[in-house]
Amino acid sequence: RGNFARAMAEFMMAVSLGDPIPLSEQEKADLNGQALRLHYKRGIEQARCGRWQDACAEFQWAITYDAKDPDVRRSLAFAYASLNDFDQAEREYESTFALDPANAFAHADFAFLLSSNGQNERATRQMSEAVKLAPSAAALHVDLGWMAEARGDLPTAANEFRKAINLSPRHAGLWAHLGRIMERLGRSNEAMDAYVKAVKLDPQYSDVKERMTQLEDQVSS
Repeated sequence: RGNFARAMAEFMMAVSLGDPIPLSEQEKADLNGQALRLHYKRGIEQARCGRWQDACAEFQWAITYDAKDPDVRRSLAFAYASLNDFDQAEREYESTFALDPANAFAHADFAFLLSSNGQNERATRQMSEAVKLAPSAAALHVDLGWMAEARGDLPTAANEFRKAINLSPRHAGLWAHLGRIMERLGRSNEAMDAYVKAVKLDPQYSDVKERMTQLEDQVSS
C-alpha cells in the first residue's frame, strides 16, 4: 500500500529482527472482530455441510477473540448437540443465557436438545420461556404445541396452535393441524371448521379433504 516504513517493520518482525509495531486498542478490537467473523463464517459453512467437528473447531477459535459473543456460543452449543455431546452443549447454552437472557430462539434450541435427550419437563419449561420472550413468534407457539401434543396435553396443544394461527392466519398447515387436534378431542364441528379454512387457503390439500369426508360420514351415520 505504499507504506515502505511499515512494510520494513513487518518484514523485520517476521524474521525476528525487530519488535512488532504496537497497535492501538481500537486497532486490536478491529482485528479481533475480523478474526471472529472469519472463523464464525467458516464454522457456519462447515455446519451446513454436516462437518460438526470442524464447525466446533472454528467456533472455538472464534470464541478466543471474544468469549462473550452469545451468537458464537449458541452456534457452538448447537454443534456440540449435533455431535451428541449433550453435556458440553448444555454448558454452552447456559453460557448463552448468561450473556443474552432474552434470546428466545436459544431457549428453543435448548428445549429441543432436552426433548431429544428425554428430558421432557425441562424441555417444556425452556420452550415456555422462549414463547414468553418472543410471544409474537408463531413458530415458537407451534413448537410448544407440538411438545404439549406429544405428552398428551391436547387442550394446551390446541391453545398454542390457535395462538400461532392468530399470528399467521393464512398458514393452511396450522389450520389443518388444529383440525386434527380437535378431532382427537372429539370436537368434530370445530375440526371441520378448521379443515374448511385450511382448504380455502390451499385447495390442493388432499389429506384434509379426506379427513373432511370421513368426518362427514361419521356425523351422518
